Amino acid sequence: MSADGRPSPVVVYDLHPGAFTASTDLPAGLKDRRAVRARCFYRESVPHPPRNLDEFRRFLTDKQRKRLDSDLRNHPVVMFGLFWRNQAGLVATVLLTYTDDSGGGRDLYLVVLRPKGVHEMLLRAGPDADLLDGKSVAIIGVGAIGSHVADQLARSGMRNLRLLDYDLLWPANLIRHAAAPGTPAGTTKTGALKEQLEQYPWVTVAIPEETHDGHVWTTDGLRAVVESADLTIDATGHGGLAELAARVAQDAARPYLTVALFRGGAVARVRRQAGVGDTPIAARTHLDAYPQIPPLGDEAEYVGTETGCLAQIHNAPPASVAHAANVAANVAIDHLTGRHDQPDEVIEVIRPGDPPFDRPGRVRPEDLPITVDVTERAQRTMRGAASAALPDETGGVLVGCRIDGRTLVANAIEIPDADADPRNYRIAGDTAAAVIADAREHDSRIGYVGEWHSHTTDPDPSPLDLATMLTVAADPDANDTPILLIAHPSPDGDAAAELRAYATSPTGLKRAKICITGDLPDHYEGQGA
Repeated sequence: MSADGRPSPVVVYDLHPGAFTASTDLPAGLKDRRAVRARCFYRESVPHPPRNLDEFRRFLTDKQRKRLDSDLRNHPVVMFGLFWRNQAGLVATVLLTYTDDSGGGRDLYLVVLRPKGVHEMLLRAGPDADLLDGKSVAIIGVGAIGSHVADQLARSGMRNLRLLDYDLLWPANLIRHAAAPGTPAGTTKTGALKEQLEQYPWVTVAIPEETHDGHVWTTDGLRAVVESADLTIDATGHGGLAELAARVAQDAARPYLTVALFRGGAVARVRRQAGVGDTPIAARTHLDAYPQIPPLGDEAEYVGTETGCLAQIHNAPPASVAHAANVAANVAIDHLTGRHDQPDEVIEVIRPGDPPFDRPGRVRPEDLPITVDVTERAQRTMRGAASAALPDETGGVLVGCRIDGRTLVANAIEIPDADADPRNYRIAGDTAAAVIADAREHDSRIGYVGEWHSHTTDPDPSPLDLATMLTVAADPDANDTPILLIAHPSPDGDAAAELRAYATSPTGLKRAKICITGDLPDHYEGQGA
């Protein structure tokens, strides 16, 4: 009996003949005992598995309790099985008791009939365990986030992990690390994690020798890493290393993923570069679909330093660390299993802040700011035509193309309306189609990307503008997000007209930023609109 009165547990893993005597977990005192009094009791229902002798007795009938007491008085080794049914089938708990060597009392053990084989463990790893068998992942940086990524992958059935980190663990690090509490100070992060992960019998952890001398942080070292695994994950949180590793992986045509926390742990971002239509990470800096995440001031991003620590302490709580690691593990598994349901960039807002990070949860494409590139020539055309038409409105169509997912307005073509007045302008009949066809005769790369017109009073879109653009967007042959540009000239026409841009979505018009550019280069083989 244990000091607190509860029986010591003995786990029997297989329910086959001889399993009890064959179990290495059975008490040594039983090895020479041959005569075992065994009895099985069955009940229709039991409130919960008994945890001690008193509960075991309480769950029996009066007749069963008398047999139990008689056996305890008359036999040195007694085994009782209590069986009952639940929704899953037949359930059992076995109580094993025997007199101790001194003859002064009984030792009591609760024998829990539970499997411990690899197959049974992997049943709880999820449906991807078989698909992850044989895959390998290299993780650069197994600190806070990286250690939890490794742990989630191992628990999900990943068999081969390569860990790269030359840092050591100290007592304070364990608050956010996946290593066991009480890990000795000065243990390598890779060593502590290897010991932790290899408790899962299917996992093999490799720690390359070069991880201890920093060789992995060179271009050649990174190339060796990305070529050694089916996926390389950077979890260092170091922007420079992440970009360098992404470029090396791109050059080697190897899958790569990076995960980091931003804004004091308020925002998590996972970037995948896996050659499945993913935009290279190095090319994302100027694209609307990949927003920059501005840092907080150091006083909010970090909580200071501690004696002997060379780096500032990032102010990210353990829950945020685990959240980021879980997102990264899901994206990694999504790639390794070949599903690719996840986008190449995932941003999760944990604590809301400034737009577009002002809503908890995953940042959606519609949450992101939109930029429209407008050539200087198109800008001059709209401003000049809007001022010349005063006091009436004017307008026309926008022609251009899409470059890296962003609309370029190469030119704004005016289509006069003889019936225009200070509040109304319309494009008559098939005039627009003829104008666009003529523009394409001069440059086959361009096509219809939207419409423009002037407003002499209110610079905002009117209800008619909204209805017109939604009708355009509903046309299956139209641009995905047709653009509306509104020119608002000054009443006297002296000042340059203000330009406002709006992108059309299924829910309405969204204000867009205008970026003035040069003309479409002659050599660009872009996507026609």
